[in-house]
Amino acid sequence: MSDFYLSDPTDEGGDFYLGDPPAPENLEAEAGDGEISLDWGLVSEADEYRVYRDDDSGVSITSSNRIATTSSTGYTDTDVETGDEYYYVVTSYLRGAESSSSNEASAELAIKAPYDFSIVDAGETTLDIEWEYDGDGHDGFELEVRYDSDDDPVFDVVDDFDEDDREATAEGVRNGRKLTARLRAYSEDLTSDPTDTDEAETSLPDIESVDLDASEQSELTVEPEDVLNDGWYRIEKRDDDPDGDHPDYEFDGDLDYDEDPLEYTIDDLVDGEQYSVRIRTETEDNTGHWLNVDEITKLVPPEDVEALDVGRRSATVEWSDESEFRGSYQIYRRRTDFDYDGPGRLVGTVGDEDESFTDYAVAPDREYEYVIRARTQWVYADSEPSDPAETDSVGLEQRAVPSSGWYVEIDHPDRNAPLVPELLDDPQKQPTVNGYPRVSFSVPADERWLDTALDDAPVRVWKDGQKQPVDRLEHRTLTPETVELEARGGTQLDRRVVESADIEEALVYAEYLIEEYTDYIPVVDDPDDVVREDVLLLAAAILAELQGAFEAIPDDVPLEYDDDGLQATNVSDVDWDFGAEDNDDVPGGAGALVISPGTGGTGSRSVSIDHAIPDGDALVAVYSVEDSGSGPSTTVDVEFNGTVVEGGDDTPLGSDPGWDVFEIDGDVAAGSHDIRVDPGDFDASVGQIIGAVAIVDARFTDLDEDELVNEPGGHLKYPFRYPERDTPAHLALEEIATPLSIVRLMLEAVSDDGEPLPELSIGVDGSDDDFDTVTDALSYDLEYDDLAAVANVRVGLGHREDLEPRDATPRLGYEPQALDELELRADLDETPVVVNYQRDARLKDHLQDVVVDIADAAYEIRPGDDGMEVHIARIDSRETDVDPDLINYSIERNTEDTVDRAVVYAGAESLRRVPFEADVDEWTELPLGEGQIVRDFETIYDATDDDETLDRGDDYEIRPLVEDGPPEIKLLVDLDEPRIDCDFQPRGEHERTDLPDEPREISEHATNLSSQQMADIAAFQAVEGSYTDAVITARITVPPDEIGWNVIDALNVPQLPGGPYQVLDEETNPRRGQFPLGVGRGGKEEIQRLDDQTGHLSERN
Repeated sequence: MSDFYLSDPTDEGGDFYLGDPPAPENLEAEAGDGEISLDWGLVSEADEYRVYRDDDSGVSITSSNRIATTSSTGYTDTDVETGDEYYYVVTSYLRGAESSSSNEASAELAIKAPYDFSIVDAGETTLDIEWEYDGDGHDGFELEVRYDSDDDPVFDVVDDFDEDDREATAEGVRNGRKLTARLRAYSEDLTSDPTDTDEAETSLPDIESVDLDASEQSELTVEPEDVLNDGWYRIEKRDDDPDGDHPDYEFDGDLDYDEDPLEYTIDDLVDGEQYSVRIRTETEDNTGHWLNVDEITKLVPPEDVEALDVGRRSATVEWSDESEFRGSYQIYRRRTDFDYDGPGRLVGTVGDEDESFTDYAVAPDREYEYVIRARTQWVYADSEPSDPAETDSVGLEQRAVPSSGWYVEIDHPDRNAPLVPELLDDPQKQPTVNGYPRVSFSVPADERWLDTALDDAPVRVWKDGQKQPVDRLEHRTLTPETVELEARGGTQLDRRVVESADIEEALVYAEYLIEEYTDYIPVVDDPDDVVREDVLLLAAAILAELQGAFEAIPDDVPLEYDDDGLQATNVSDVDWDFGAEDNDDVPGGAGALVISPGTGGTGSRSVSIDHAIPDGDALVAVYSVEDSGSGPSTTVDVEFNGTVVEGGDDTPLGSDPGWDVFEIDGDVAAGSHDIRVDPGDFDASVGQIIGAVAIVDARFTDLDEDELVNEPGGHLKYPFRYPERDTPAHLALEEIATPLSIVRLMLEAVSDDGEPLPELSIGVDGSDDDFDTVTDALSYDLEYDDLAAVANVRVGLGHREDLEPRDATPRLGYEPQALDELELRADLDETPVVVNYQRDARLKDHLQDVVVDIADAAYEIRPGDDGMEVHIARIDSRETDVDPDLINYSIERNTEDTVDRAVVYAGAESLRRVPFEADVDEWTELPLGEGQIVRDFETIYDATDDDETLDRGDDYEIRPLVEDGPPEIKLLVDLDEPRIDCDFQPRGEHERTDLPDEPREISEHATNLSSQQMADIAAFQAVEGSYTDAVITARITVPPDEIGWNVIDALNVPQLPGGPYQVLDEETNPRRGQFPLGVGRGGKEEIQRLDDQTGHLSERN
């Protein structure tokens, strides 16, 4: 028992204790900032209080648990760990006696909350954040985010960070969303209170690639790259027009970002058509930029192709239609014994819903296959070949004939055996070239030979067992003593042939015609390979020549002509001086403007562009810097020409210095435009600093959205004012058509600064859409692999490359490079070619066109070992074994149509705004080159006043045509900057080196020629190209019996002077063996030939 204690009974309020002192009451424990505070009730007269603590409930009164002794009724325990729970009791102590324990109290030390939390930057799926923290006992921090536009927005944890972090990049944030964020500290069991919130908006990634799968009929499957973690892909489609007159895009559907697989199918499409698909990313808060791609839907070829009702001269082809498409079916026929590069020869075209065609151009006793091609304006699909079908035979019987002498058989329709006429004399052969072989023979007089049953009767003639090249009885003449019968050969040349060709070697094409449409065997000599090297096709050294050489500049191409030549115009315009407050982060370091509800906006800022920009390529860019204040910034409205741009409605700008880019909806015309940035609806205390605005054609220059000025108060590198060199502005030359096929093209260019041009391109094999390109060059050579007689050339122009950085925005790309001169040369193959050929005629007429007129050769029909042959050759290419003494000839030399000097005017070029210098009242040469101005097709004006045009006679006089030199002008009034618009015909000339005193001269117009150099070629051909200085004709007589049917061989007579000769178009006399030959053409005839041939090329293209 403790000592007995009795209090002084005289003390007021004194207590009297018997036994141990009383225990303290009402013990309370409260966790604070790194400490636990204890409070309890007073025990009167107590000397002290003793505090005990344990980690578990049921605290024992032991020395090991005692943590403090105090005389007050409270105690603060600082030796505690955050997150741990502690249990306490207190006793009182009086004169050596200790009370029992108080009630037990416990407390757990809470985790301290972070503070000064802010979002530094927002990426696509990240937030850069920072905060302060001075607590302990935590395991880390966790970021909570709420997306404010959700239907039921709540805070969710998106990322956590280490306990020592005070700044971090949070990942897993939804892209393209407006959000509110806060931060907490946490331990294993506890979480602190949240910080104050901050707001931000993550950027929305643009889609940069998408696959279109057209493997399924009538469908396109869209497979975008996976760039989203929230939102959807908006998909629109357009049914493209081959001529470029496209309709508007139509909405097709949305594809959620988490769709698995990530693909979308556009269905119910027309087969074989090109569709453009555009796709962009979208969320509840943002939209991305469009990505445009195109693809051609699958075109399914017809099936079950079958040749039916096959006769001697016709065959009907049927097939099944397997596609819904817009186009036609093309029917190709091919012989099974020939090899073809493609599906065969085109014999007909029918509508896209037809399923049959009758071919009336087959030959007897042939085996054919048919291929049906489904064709749209974009693509074609070929069927499998039909099973071979054999046309009916003509039914001729093979017979044994006498091995010597003449023998003739004539078929009679009413007799089983042929008629064998009695020959009174040896038949007379009539060999010929470029026509039909004939044999005439006499039989005894008999009116039965005039029987109509023998009209066009089949006939066969043999001489010494060799069959002669005749097959039809056509002429019968009755006299009192005899009947003269005449048989004609080559009758298969009478067949109707409908053919067309873009460009083919003439003799190769003739060989094809014979193989395709007859049973004859073609024997074609190879033409000599003659290449004319380094022929000048075009030279443009002055501004007028450049204008005449190139196509008209489209409205949406940033190019123009000026005194320096052809050069780029601006593809961006930056306004970077607002004349307000200084700020080293904006271009120029001065002129920044703070936008807030209190200060207003930028007002209308004028920018200009010198060309039209198509829909989807024009951008408005705003260079901004967040103000120094804390918290969210003022939102802004971005307007272009008074209309808020896409994504520019009440939008926050970037918090770091950089460009914010907005797409302009619709086409943008050339000229001046207004950009305006005004405060948005979000009224914040932090204004938005604007340092520059710009208009940009995204086709030709780029923007670095995170670019900073090069130094404090410095400038930006981008956007370049003129096209970047890897995305130059293109312009093509007018297509050049030559009278000969091109072997190699050689392009030379001269720039205004002597430096290489960004691009030079030459069309592959004359193509106008498939170019082979060299970069950073002033010259380029390209060999042709396929036959072509046209040249297509394109140049790409941009900014000068040798510029020093300047103290302005943009620092580079601020001057254009100009093309001063251009020269195009070619190696030309003189092998005759058929160009843009199309005719419905007898096969004989086709051979006349191709062999005689174009190839300057001849053809004949003669018997061969395996059947009838058609020989094609120039007569100077075959050797003869005919005795020269048997040949007679006469020769005429004609100089009337020859030319010593030729002047040729090419087709008119449209020249615009050509500058010139001229003094008043003095005749001055115009800078147009040699040629003539089309009369009454000129306009003179002063460039300082485009509306002021001058009157001929009052203000100026003009000589549109001068004998030597360019046209001339005399101004009667003074002009500051005179210009001329006109239609101009370049002039080409050529004369003999040994020009006589009184030369024969011609002046001709060849309107299909496209340049002065092409006119030079025509003039050269008129003077030099006819092989001689005279037109020579000869008439040669050879004995028919001596030469047999080999006329071409016999006509190459070695002793005939003045050659080499070719057969003229005049009528021959085969009965007497007389043939007209000639060499040379008149100058006018040669110019007309070249002009016509070049015109065919122009029509083809």
